[in-house]
Amino acid sequence: MNQEHQIRVNEANELRDAGKTEEAKDILQKEILYHDGEVDVNTLISMGICLSNEGDYDMAISHFKRAIKLAEGEEDFSKVGNITRDMAIAYMGKGTISTAINHFLESYKNLLVHGNNDSIGITASKLGLAYKKAGNYKEAKKCFQDANERLARGHHHYWMLISGIDECSLLIAMRQFKKAREKLDRLIFQAILQGKEYKLVEALIMRGDTEMARSRMQMS
Repeated sequence: MNQEHQIRVNEANELRDAGKTEEAKDILQKEILYHDGEVDVNTLISMGICLSNEGDYDMAISHFKRAIKLAEGEEDFSKVGNITRDMAIAYMGKGTISTAINHFLESYKNLLVHGNNDSIGITASKLGLAYKKAGNYKEAKKCFQDANERLARGHHHYWMLISGIDECSLLIAMRQFKKAREKLDRLIFQAILQGKEYKLVEALIMRGDTEMARSRMQMS
């Protein structure tokens, strides 16, 4: 792996998660396809996530498909599972929920073999969110229980934050408003501690604090 280029990709990831998507994309555009297999895969993944966050789902899916092809060539099967999850998120954003669910299930099965509790847990959470969007609250609840148990045994605090916000959308859909608000209060605090502006804004909007969310967006 070319460490210099990977450091730049890591910088882009930090900017992306802080809500500075355009700055992240500027870095990634310069790093794409440096003919270093692992770094190329990581760059394509990061660019795909940026595009997905911006709502450019078709272009995001195109980047994820290229990343999967490269990862398969590198025989990095855990990464294939993670990219499949990222692609499923893009399909979910696009509104093709059944396709998203199929990709989440494919990712989950892959990661049961090649992944760890963190990667399986966040995939279970996203699958739960997809089931919630499909109106299948029973399956969604099972997925979030699985996600909570796995992420609690892991070490990925950002994915715990993401999963918590996802679960709150289910709680709200099930009209468990008090439980959702209490959980969102804790998650907003965690988002601030972690410096994850993108998720902070999402949690604020979900809690109904639109003015605060707008203010944070203007600051970022």
